[in-house]
Amino acid sequence: MDKPIPPFYCCYLLRSTVRRASLYVGSTPNPSRRLKQHNGLSVGGATRTSRATLRPWEMTTVVTGFPSKVAALQFEWAWQNTHLTRHLTKLEREKRKGSVKPRRRPVRSLTDTLSDLHLLLRVKSFERWPLQVHFFAKDVYQVWQSFGERVGTGVRTGITITFTPPEPLRTDHGIEVGPREAHGVGSLDLGYHSIKPLLEKSLLAFAPDAAGHHCTKCTKNIDASSMLALPCPAHSCKGVWHLSCLSRDLLELQGDPYAIIPTQGLCPICGTEMDWSTLMKCVSLRSRGREEIGRLFKQRPIRRGGQESGDRASVTAVVETLVASLETRADTGDGQDFEPIPSTIRIPQSLAEDVGDDWVYLSTDDDDHGSHDPILSNVIRRPSPNISPTHEEKLIAIVEDSEDDTGAVSGGDKALFSGLQLGHGKQRV
Repeated sequence: MDKPIPPFYCCYLLRSTVRRASLYVGSTPNPSRRLKQHNGLSVGGATRTSRATLRPWEMTTVVTGFPSKVAALQFEWAWQNTHLTRHLTKLEREKRKGSVKPRRRPVRSLTDTLSDLHLLLRVKSFERWPLQVHFFAKDVYQVWQSFGERVGTGVRTGITITFTPPEPLRTDHGIEVGPREAHGVGSLDLGYHSIKPLLEKSLLAFAPDAAGHHCTKCTKNIDASSMLALPCPAHSCKGVWHLSCLSRDLLELQGDPYAIIPTQGLCPICGTEMDWSTLMKCVSLRSRGREEIGRLFKQRPIRRGGQESGDRASVTAVVETLVASLETRADTGDGQDFEPIPSTIRIPQSLAEDVGDDWVYLSTDDDDHGSHDPILSNVIRRPSPNISPTHEEKLIAIVEDSEDDTGAVSGGDKALFSGLQLGHGKQRV
């Protein structure tokens, strides 16, 4: 894995502004661009949204916080096929099948689609993902609130629900074609800008010429070149930890004996809220995101006669040093204390038996899957106990293409292994 954790992936709910009963669920790393594709303003888009009689479409709901493309696809497929997904109980699946033919999706109203989303946000499979739900249509948000009051059960603690009223951009004929860049869907942060202060603090704290640090928990020395160390996100806090020490601290505060990786917690020193997914994005950027860091800290031209501030000059020097050191590591293969993940992973038989899943999906790149090309993933299968070790089993990887209306995920039970979040319990589709 030579790329950092992607900054953004989401699932979204489209609604036709012409025939408001027509809905579409999809996923993308760029909602604004994807909405333009669905409305025919850019090349791409899905077949189901290409009918001129249904355009323009509006993006009413967006679910963010997925650790990878595979995670977003998994949630998207479950949301599209609640009558088939094994993230839900058999009873819940039967309720949603109705009288439709097998393998065909039943027609779902807006209330049904939002109830499906409400249920998926409460299942065990996704309870450790840092999900957020954004609404951009007032009537859809009101339906969501009414449903929550009616069922009397809220989503789990930690999921943020927000409503942002969009400011529509109108054509000469007065037709709403989508929100402006500063409003609605365009207001979502699609990059790493939200973690820029933490990244800047980390780069300065662990610069080659920076003063040495000792872990706040174990008091051992932290190597300045170590990628597996983090400071507190608060600007004034002096807390610094080894990654493993901070993880143990947060797990103790979380109080879940079955959790392997924390989700969030408070700084043991200053009490600042710490989100584990944000911390891991920072670590992955420092370890293998030299291009992303270079773009994030790209300097604007200084006016004639102006002078660069001390902090800006320090960050610039650290970024240049980091990029140079990462390029050297890439060329020589030396000095990597953050071990790259191999392209294939062999799971011990004992662990495979505990997990009980037949397939393991590895994260792919973060390109938008709006094209007609199928999505490719690295897929491996657990060796069968009935097959000798020397026997090479022929595998055919079939991964759902979100633009295929009849697509289905094959291969039985699945487990999603992500460097960002790994919850306890089985991940089932």
